[in-house]
Amino acid sequence: MNSETDIELRKYKKNIEVSGFALIIIGMWTTIKYLIMFSLGSDSAKSISSLYHSYDNVIYRIIVIISTALTFIIIFSIYCYIGRSAIKYAAGKKQSTFFLFIALFLLIATIVGIPSYFLIDSEIQGIETVIASILVDISTCIMLYDIISSVFRIRKLLGNPGHSKPESDEKGGER
Repeated sequence: MNSETDIELRKYKKNIEVSGFALIIIGMWTTIKYLIMFSLGSDSAKSISSLYHSYDNVIYRIIVIISTALTFIIIFSIYCYIGRSAIKYAAGKKQSTFFLFIALFLLIATIVGIPSYFLIDSEIQGIETVIASILVDISTCIMLYDIISSVFRIRKLLGNPGHSKPESDEKGGER
């Protein structure tokens, strides 16, 4: 490989690594945000809370608590899985690109979810909270897109025959 290709490979690997770290941090932020919304009382948290209080049976209350906790764990795990897999891929420790499918799913889900911020009653959440959430989601989309596109660019660079050494045929000449 020539030095220009090496430079591009390092750039794309660094993009993947940085975006992977950022996704882990965004996952923490998202989990904390949902925990705060749940404990301080958004509409969905109020409905879960009313569901919790509507049951007299302790078993139903435990199921609601466990289901809510599992949801938070799953959300955080998805971000961590994509972030850690991206970091490992950039370091050359991971060859599988299954994480790209999950990243694409998360990208689509985040894009689809952005318009919902405009449907939220501004009295429930301040405009500052809505703007901050939109900016975080847009940043998440940019990071996910960067990871996906950088992996494909790396594959294109490594698979492009113009950047590899010419192979010799059986008579010693170049093909």
